[in-house]
Amino acid sequence: MTKAYSYLRTSTQEQLRGDSMRRQLEQSRKYAAVHGLDLVESDEMKDVGVSAFKGLNATEGQLAGFLRLVRRKKIPVGSYLLVENLDRLSREHVFKAFGLFSEIVSAGVIVVTLKDGLIFDSKPDLGQMITSIVSMSRANEESELKRYRGSAAWVGKRQNADKKILTRLCPAWLSPKADRTGFIVNKERAAVVKKIFVNCADRGMGIDAIVRSLNRDEVPTFGRSRGWQVSYIRHILRGRSVIGEFQAHANDADGKRVAVGEPLVGYFPKIIPEDLYWRAQAAIDKRTIEGSGRKGKTYSSLFSRVANCGCGSGMHYSDRGSKGSAWLACDAADRKVGGCAAPA
Repeated sequence: MTKAYSYLRTSTQEQLRGDSMRRQLEQSRKYAAVHGLDLVESDEMKDVGVSAFKGLNATEGQLAGFLRLVRRKKIPVGSYLLVENLDRLSREHVFKAFGLFSEIVSAGVIVVTLKDGLIFDSKPDLGQMITSIVSMSRANEESELKRYRGSAAWVGKRQNADKKILTRLCPAWLSPKADRTGFIVNKERAAVVKKIFVNCADRGMGIDAIVRSLNRDEVPTFGRSRGWQVSYIRHILRGRSVIGEFQAHANDADGKRVAVGEPLVGYFPKIIPEDLYWRAQAAIDKRTIEGSGRKGKTYSSLFSRVANCGCGSGMHYSDRGSKGSAWLACDAADRKVGGCAAPA
């Protein structure tokens, strides 16, 4: 029985959570069943979030593996490659896209576009060639247009950023005004942020120590988290929104978030002085270089992040190197949250 290979591709994880992959696979199964083909599902090719606009699916993705087999003549002549549309294979410039397409069919692999039922083999007629070229050209133009629209929309908003905020999304210590002309500062949260920077820059406290201090003092978090977390404190300290800067982002043609333009200075209300911000950055960099205690050779543990403390919190492997021994520590006890009495 003639073999058929299904190639599935989505631009983003959001499409994966939706109907795209299921739809593409069902189309392949139906076509194979109707035409008596042996669909090789064990070697099913899926590229999720791998760019066809940049050609990465053909150089780094699952499609690249199929191409290697084609070039080594490991795919039998007369086999079928089933794709929803030609743009699943490539959204590059038409010359590159057609080069990829022609390499596959020239090797004796029959390409079928399931959405319209077209069949492309090594001896296409003029109409088939024109159809394929037009399809590839349109796919590339659509991707280029999406990229342009994404950046152009932000450019237009940036030009009016001094009159109207770009987005209602903002740091946890701010809230947008009802008329979207600016932001309102939550003074209590802003004071907590300033304390975090002072502790880091002027009191010699590392991020772990800051977390324990906030949790020990039962300072309310900015969300629903059970106590302050190292990752969030690091995010606050390294972010530039505290000194008023905003970096716009938008989805590119492949659905990935990318920075658009230069940061906007003075967009957010500044809640800490810039000299304090830069002293904190210097302190973090210094601790990063010097280290907070060397980790021993036994740093990893099979039980780290798997074992649970009696209080219900997870446990992590703690190794103080030359300063002490190593053990499994309760995460809650280490962060001074939840009242756990286990040793941190």
